[in-house]
Amino acid sequence: MFLKKKVFFTLLLTAISYLVSIGTYSLFIREINDFELAQLGVIENFFGWLLNLITFGIQIDLARRLVLDPSKSKELVSEAKRNLFGFGIVLSVISLLLLPIIGLSVNILILIGSFVFALNVDFALYGINKPVLAGSLSLIRIIVPNSFALIAVYFLKIETGVFYWFLFGLILANFIIAIISSKALKVPLFVKPNFNFFSYYFNSLNLGLAGLSLSFIRTSAIWLGAYFFLDVEMVLLMGISKLFLVFIGGKRIIISALYKEISREIENKQLDYFFAIGICIALILGWFLQDVIV
Repeated sequence: MFLKKKVFFTLLLTAISYLVSIGTYSLFIREINDFELAQLGVIENFFGWLLNLITFGIQIDLARRLVLDPSKSKELVSEAKRNLFGFGIVLSVISLLLLPIIGLSVNILILIGSFVFALNVDFALYGINKPVLAGSLSLIRIIVPNSFALIAVYFLKIETGVFYWFLFGLILANFIIAIISSKALKVPLFVKPNFNFFSYYFNSLNLGLAGLSLSFIRTSAIWLGAYFFLDVEMVLLMGISKLFLVFIGGKRIIISALYKEISREIENKQLDYFFAIGICIALILGWFLQDVIV
């Protein structure tokens, strides 16, 4: 019964995320031009790839270690946070130094915010058996930036630069998530960064490279495609990517939420059934919303 509740709430949060993402996309496509909409897609997808770069497989390794030894949760999370924060600061400083050379773009602005994104340890919540809280925080990452963009479009009647509002909301959302997750994990929000993070990252090299490669395949068509495709083509790619990310995101969240349970055959089968149902729901919603997506 407990397993079913966990899977139900995880699927519910995933479904809400899906509806919010598709719903706001359908509103934006009616109100803002293709360039603005394409920039929203660039921000969303480049951020997803950058988050994989910063965490570099550490999120999976840390959650696994927390399951195996929950008594050391504070120590393990603090160590991870020091290394992540150190790497995030380095990325932010490098981005600032490159700004006069490369010029201003949404990608460089996201990179500058790396130190904020590196404060997040919400993925560790899966390791301490708090998947619902972790899923709720992921929902914040979707709702807050979209809300800022909606306010800019519908209340402030802004026609250009809407994507800057979305970017500000994304950074703010991640800072809020960092505060909540740090409190839940009983670790400080700000820690002393470890700039000698290479050895720590090396421990998750295989996981990091695999995750980064898969993330690049999923997202690069959007944030790299902006340099090659027309804005209207970018809008179409965004719609397609949203459907694909629902499948990937649902699978990742469910498996992350059930580290302990999936080791048992019976409950593993239950997971397969629930996941199959989730896929069917996503396909049905995608069918009815195909005019909005495409």
